[in-house]
Amino acid sequence: MSKTTSNELRKSYSGIFGNQVLLKNRNGKSVMSILPARPGKGSNVNQLKVREQFKEAVEYAVAMQKNPSLLAEYSEKATGGLTPFTLAVRDYLTPPVVKRIDTSDYHGNPGEVITVKATDDFKVRQVKIQFISAEGNMFEEGICEYMLPECVFRYTTTFAGRAPAGMTIKAIATDTPGNKAELSVTL
Repeated sequence: MSKTTSNELRKSYSGIFGNQVLLKNRNGKSVMSILPARPGKGSNVNQLKVREQFKEAVEYAVAMQKNPSLLAEYSEKATGGLTPFTLAVRDYLTPPVVKRIDTSDYHGNPGEVITVKATDDFKVRQVKIQFISAEGNMFEEGICEYMLPECVFRYTTTFAGRAPAGMTIKAIATDTPGNKAELSVTL
């Protein structure tokens, strides 16, 4: 009879047990879960769309692992059992959110400030502001600057001339995988 002082057997198992339980190891921890259902042949359009989106997310995560600077960024934020790979998949599947556009300091003159609050589960890479007339013509566009400690994006206007009535200000946030979200306010 063999006697071991460590849990070597428990640390090295993986596979399917009894056609009901999936055994695997994640970050040195033993994990047991219910065996996932196999996709059926009668998949509907929404299921196919979700599968395609997940496939693209995995492709993004694989590409991220080949990019040393992105891998370092994801590795730094991968905590609590998350790997950089799973964090990248989640980031791909979760678009940013533009929460608000603050125009209280904007009165239609150059040099005035508009602030945008935008968030993402990983990182907002860029926020762009567009000024669009009521007729749909864009007359100013620019990239916002990220401001600490407020954690907002700020844009200083350059348009020389009174802002047209019914103008729309649109903020477009982009995250690391390239997902976009936007919010508009009409003045």
